Amino acid sequence: MTSLDVTSYQSYCSAAGIFVSPMLDTQQTAQQCLAEIANLSNSAIVWSGGLLKIIPYGDQPLTASYQLITLGGTVAEAGGDTVRIDFSHSDLAASPITVNYTTTGKEQIYAAVGAGLVQAILGIADLTAFGVWAGVTPSGLMIAMLNATAQGTSFAAGSSGGITIALGGTAGPFTYTPDTTPIYSLDDNDYIVQESNVGGNSRVSPGGSALRSGAAEITGGFTDDPLHIVRSTPADAHNYIQLQCKDRGNSYNSHIVETFDQAAVDLYGIRRDTSLKAEMIVDPYLTGAAVAQLVLQRALLFRNAYSFN
Repeated sequence: MTSLDVTSYQSYCSAAGIFVSPMLDTQQTAQQCLAEIANLSNSAIVWSGGLLKIIPYGDQPLTASYQLITLGGTVAEAGGDTVRIDFSHSDLAASPITVNYTTTGKEQIYAAVGAGLVQAILGIADLTAFGVWAGVTPSGLMIAMLNATAQGTSFAAGSSGGITIALGGTAGPFTYTPDTTPIYSLDDNDYIVQESNVGGNSRVSPGGSALRSGAAEITGGFTDDPLHIVRSTPADAHNYIQLQCKDRGNSYNSHIVETFDQAAVDLYGIRRDTSLKAEMIVDPYLTGAAVAQLVLQRALLFRNAYSFN
């Protein structure tokens, strides 16, 4: 049985707000399932040190806490109930910031009201810039504070009509510290250089060592560089991402999360890939937004392809 090391990966996903809920209703290989999870969580699966490891690509430290806000009472059929949450913190500009959401009378579950609050919260630039995100749960609303200075944020909740708000406990803080120390160092002696019949006019003497230090010598000159790098043009990079998620706040119907890089769109026009299927994401507001942004950044910035022996 293979041993699995997910210590760093677990910390990264919790701190980055990446949570998935896979439903395996069709037959597929374990490799396919794990590869999809790794792709959506900005990570890679590697075999190292006798363990199967999931290594995050994240190279910046992250901290996040989550506070559950549950909604109770009765959702008004006629609409008009106003739900209010006050965000206050000494470092938060314009603090306190009040978020109001008025029900429409069409909500059937508290998660639907929570989804409305999520959109109201995410629409306030001061809150999102401060590191406050929000997402829905089956019981209502979850607040995520990704900015480390926001850990002391207090929530004062009030309501009118038939809806009540209860502040739940705080989970976290979850902290991810990337290990950016190089664990290998390659020089010219570590590459296998392609043999050539040109002779000794290419800075490698016939009969010289062609492999790493200590390898058997072969004759012939060598003209090829040991490491090849191909970098695609930024004009071909995808700058508009669509993520096909599920929305548990809306009976698990499909929800498209979109994100784009305005600077790249202005320079090269819209370069849109086919929609990325991510049905294991059931919270498009918290996890969906984070994953779509990470997919966009990798598409725009990581365009090198390396080849070597």
